[in-house]
Amino acid sequence: MHITGSFDGGNPQEVQSIVSTGPDSFVIYPFSEDEDPGYKFRLDVKVLQEEAATQRLKLRIHWKDELYNKYRNHLFAGNTGLDWICHSGIIDGEAVCFEFELPLGETHLTLNPKYDYEDYLNLVQRTEHSSDISRKLITKTDEDREVWLLATDNAGTDLRILLTARAHPYETAGSYCIEGILEEILDGRTEFIRDVQLFLIPMLCPDGVSNGLCKLSSVGGEDIARSHNRGDRLVSSLFSVIDEIKPHFILDFHNWMLPDRNGLFYERPGWMRRFVRLMNQKGHGDRDWIRGVNKIFFSRQPAGLKGYAKDRYATRCMTVEYPWLGRDVRQMKSLGIDTVKTLIHLLTK
Repeated sequence: MHITGSFDGGNPQEVQSIVSTGPDSFVIYPFSEDEDPGYKFRLDVKVLQEEAATQRLKLRIHWKDELYNKYRNHLFAGNTGLDWICHSGIIDGEAVCFEFELPLGETHLTLNPKYDYEDYLNLVQRTEHSSDISRKLITKTDEDREVWLLATDNAGTDLRILLTARAHPYETAGSYCIEGILEEILDGRTEFIRDVQLFLIPMLCPDGVSNGLCKLSSVGGEDIARSHNRGDRLVSSLFSVIDEIKPHFILDFHNWMLPDRNGLFYERPGWMRRFVRLMNQKGHGDRDWIRGVNKIFFSRQPAGLKGYAKDRYATRCMTVEYPWLGRDVRQMKSLGIDTVKTLIHLLTK
């Protein structure tokens, strides 16, 4: 049995951070680019199991602190697609310990179901011949990765909505939400966007995603969710998109690690109550919602891209936080679709 993080999107990528302690047991030390405990939630490794049809794997994930281990006591095992299985671990001080069966072949182990840069490029490629979606390359990053803007072909409408995801590299839920929305459009179910024009930036921080980072665009780089640094190529290019499309509304998909609550921020209290009520009616009332901005981990006003749009164009902004635990890929895609449909309903009815 062999484990590696040395691949695009892997964490940890350093060979010395994965230590074999037996033929089927390992200690892993995940990497964090700035050791911010509030964003230290990245683990992406591959296990190659060739010795038997199934074999029992023993893992000790050493996070070097125990502050948030109650949110890191699980792992998803699977590969690209829908086949992720969630395994529970046992907290042991600064580490979390796991033991479970692995099938023959290669398996990804991740804290959140993986969605890497290649998955994103494949999604963009699927829109190439669509008559409903246009594409524009916004920029290439410092490491030559592509940042795309997609748009629905409703330019004559008066309401422009921008959807964004993966400002924070580890938060893969947003990628699946965006993919669900695009699949709905590509499959011809476009009635819900009849009165709006949707713009989508599916991956705001591809360098951070590819380098296995948690929060920043690079080691020592920008927090794309909060940065106003126009000297940064990526931040400047994203701000130029705002100047180009002047969105009326920005919906930013995130996924925090609080397992039993969704998050909803930056809109008016009454509006958020109506949003939650409609989402619950669509079958998403499986957990409570935190509504509002007076929380210790959220500022009272949006920052970064959303803050710029609000200050410059009076754009309304909403951030949603959708945790993975208790959800599979199909449910996350459905959550993305219903989020946008509910948003459009509230803005147009």
